[in-house]
Parts: sequence; structure tokens; C-alpha cells
Amino acid sequence: MQQAVVMNTGNDSQSASFRWQRAEFRLLTVFVLLLVGWSLVFGQSLWSMVVIWERSETFAHGFMIPLISLWLIWRLRHELVTVPLAPCWPAFVPLLGLSAIWLIALATGVQVAHQMAAVLILPMLVLLVLGWRLAWSLAFPLLYLVFCVPFGEELIPLLQQITAKITVFALQLTGIPVFLSGLFIEIPTGNFEVAVACSGIRYLIASFAIGTLYAYLTYQKISRRLLFVLASLLVPILANGIRAYLIVMIAHLSDMKYATGADHLIYGWFFFGLVMMLMFWVGNFWREDIATVRLSFAGTPSLQQKNTSLVMLSVGLLEVGLIIGAHRLQAEPALAPADKLVVQLPAWQVSEIKPAWEPDYQNADRASLVLLDRPDLLPIGLYVANYRFEKQGKELINQTNQLYNPDIWSPAETKTITQSIDSSDYRFNITELRSQAGTKRRVIHWYQLDQQHATDPVMVKLLQGWNKLRGGNQNSTLFALMLDYDDPAMADQQLHLFFRTSWSGLQKIVPAVN
Repeated sequence: MQQAVVMNTGNDSQSASFRWQRAEFRLLTVFVLLLVGWSLVFGQSLWSMVVIWERSETFAHGFMIPLISLWLIWRLRHELVTVPLAPCWPAFVPLLGLSAIWLIALATGVQVAHQMAAVLILPMLVLLVLGWRLAWSLAFPLLYLVFCVPFGEELIPLLQQITAKITVFALQLTGIPVFLSGLFIEIPTGNFEVAVACSGIRYLIASFAIGTLYAYLTYQKISRRLLFVLASLLVPILANGIRAYLIVMIAHLSDMKYATGADHLIYGWFFFGLVMMLMFWVGNFWREDIATVRLSFAGTPSLQQKNTSLVMLSVGLLEVGLIIGAHRLQAEPALAPADKLVVQLPAWQVSEIKPAWEPDYQNADRASLVLLDRPDLLPIGLYVANYRFEKQGKELINQTNQLYNPDIWSPAETKTITQSIDSSDYRFNITELRSQAGTKRRVIHWYQLDQQHATDPVMVKLLQGWNKLRGGNQNSTLFALMLDYDDPAMADQQLHLFFRTSWSGLQKIVPAVN
């Protein structure tokens, strides 16, 4: 009898081992199918992130994020096979919502939006097909993939201002006379500019990604995790301001011999590394260790064949629809050959000399840069860039487009004004620029989309997306004016005169580009 019991136990053990292996294989198979389908449908969004990782040092960490996510999943590999699996049909609603956002973002050309939607769709697919228990177990590894998305550069102007104010405040505490004009800091020893590279965006993004991972691995309480993540956002901003102050002080005390060139970037990364080490050291005092990762499920997972096949079929149909929709949105319209831009404005003469101005809107279908002359008035530069249709890398609103050379000019002020022209009010964007030599330049720009006047880039994107979705005219145009001046009041009067005498002529350029 005892021998019989031993033999049955051995058979049961082999049978259980076989069931575990089959459960692991089925789980892995379904997960791989989800990954393959997701990568095929959203491949263009995923690849666009890789392109940014390659060209930008700010987002080079993106190559590491998928590996970290896979490692986090690998830590749970033995426990995941104990999780009961069952499709979660309510997840189909947010999945449809994210899919709609992805299509709209493609239509409007908002890259960060369709990249973010593509990444968030993956955990939603896991929730739909494999169930909420497994999705909850993998929540952090899957959501950590959000750091693959290159986001945060829109914070650069704000971070520059914060850094400038912290630096000025610290200099005042030190007793050094200081004057702040926009992003320019003037002290008796010399002048400094809080450039884009000094905004601290690289430190902030790196600290956010590393700090979030550290909080997940070190703490168990949600409150402690959130507090540390908040610290990883605030500490680098404050530290970057202190770093900028120290650079100014080093330059000041060395009579501008040190910390005025590339060496201050080296100081910056060394200082950032020191700050991160200090933050982790302090955070380690409240760590909450767990010997082994455990999930509170037992038994062999059951993956019902019928339900799984039905939900996979639904996901497949959705993916086919997304592929068709994306193809239609990105199809190039059949357009007649474009005529050359013609600039003819009453009371102004187009000079044969090109303006000393370097606006660059990449891959525009047509562009014109001219210098407008009028007796007894300062010359005005006019730049017109027209896009007859848009696709990736060929967009009216794009971070690579620029109205001035950032190596020569720095923005001192940006604002939006309202100008009354022909009994109607129009809004215009104004950027006040300063060169290192002290030259003052004013750049005014606005957009026109199928006879619609706009100044807000977000509204421009929405109008473009709406026109594309309804099959309307995709034609969009940038108008920009440039004026070098000494007296701001004189510049105001001249630009007001220009609009009053030339607005109708500017409007006639638009039909020529339709």
C-alpha cells in the first residue's frame, strides 16, 4: 500500500509539472502574439522614438527602458504562472479610446501624443486579453515603458526661467550686483545666458526615470514611493539652479577664466551625479526590503480557449482597422504642380538684397525670404513657408523648425498681441531677440490654414487634424516678419504702418499657394 502511494505521488508530480509547463507555454505564446501584433500596428510610432533616442542625448536613456522593463518582468517569471487568467472585456473601452487618440495624433502630427498612446495600448492589451490580475502584477514594468516616450522638451523655456531666477536670487544673497533681462544675467565681471543646454532638462528627465525605478524597488508603501518620485522631480530643478549659480561664481572669482566654456558642462554632470547619489543615500534610510517577490495567487492558471480566441479575434479586427485608418490618413493627396510664391505688397519694394535672417522651416513645399524697403523706414524681412500637405518630418508645427539661429540669437521676451486691421482684430506672436553683440530684433509670426488665421500651435494642430479627418484642404502657411531696431516705440509704429498698408497684399499670397 505504501509503495502504491509513492507511485501515485510521483505520477501526480509529473502531471503537475506538465501542467505548469503547458501553462507557462500558453502564457508566453499569448504574450508574444500580443507583442508582435502591437509592434506591427504601431511600428511607425515606436520607430520614431528610436530615431529620437539616436539623435538626442536628452533621450538616449530610451534604449535602456525596454531592457529594464523586461528585467522587471523576468523577476516575476516564476510567480506569473500562478496568476489566474481571464479576458477583461471592459478594457476594450479604454483600448478604443487610446486607439482613437493614436489616430487623431497621427492626423494632427503630434508625435509625442501618438507615441504615448502606442505605449499605453500595450498594458491595455494585456489587461484585455490576459485579465486584470496579470495586468496588475505587471503594472509597473509595463507602465515604466512610458519613459521610452521622448517627452519634456516643452518644459525647457520654463526651466530656463526657473534656473535664471534661482541663480539671480543666490547671487543677491552673496552680495553680487546682478541684473536679469529675460534669460541674460549681467554681473560686474561679465554677462551670462541661461541657454537651452543650461535648462536642466536632461537632469530632470534622467532623475525622474531613475528615481521612479528606485522608488519601486526600494519601497512598498505607495506614499513613500510617491514622495520619492516627487523628490526626484524637485531636487534636480533646485540642484540645476545651484549648479548655474556655482558656474557664475567660478567664472566671477576666476575673472572669467574658468567655467565659461565646455568645462561647465563637465561640472554639471559631475554635480548632478553627486546630487543623485546624495538623494539615494538619504532615501535608503526609509527602505522597505522584501526577501522574495511573491504574488498572492496559487494553483495553475487557466486560460480558456474559447474566450481567448474570441478576444484575440476582436483585437485582430481592431488592429486591421487601425492599419487601414493610419494608411488613409498618411496617404499623399494628388496635387497639381505648385506655382512659385509671389510677394507683391503695396507701398513696399522687394529688395534685391536678402535679409540677414536665417529662418528655417524644414521640407516646406514652397518658401520665400525677402527684404522689404520703403524710404525713411527701417527694412523689414518677410518669410513665408507653405505646406500643401503634411507628413512625418514635413510639418508646419515642429520643434526642428526655427525662426532664428539659436547660436546667434536668444529670446528675451515672447508674447501675443492683438492688432486692429481694417476694422478687425488679429492676434500675432512676438519674439524679442537679443544677440551677444547687443542687437535688438523683433520677430512676428502667425499661421494661416485654409483662410483661417491662428497663432496658437495647439490650435493649428487641431485645425490641421480636423481638415485631414474630413478630407478638407490641408494647405497651411507660416508668415513671419523681422525688424532690427534700437527704439521699441519706433518699431511699434513701423510695424503698425506695415500692417495697415500691406495686410491686403499679404492675404493675396494665400490664394497663390492653394
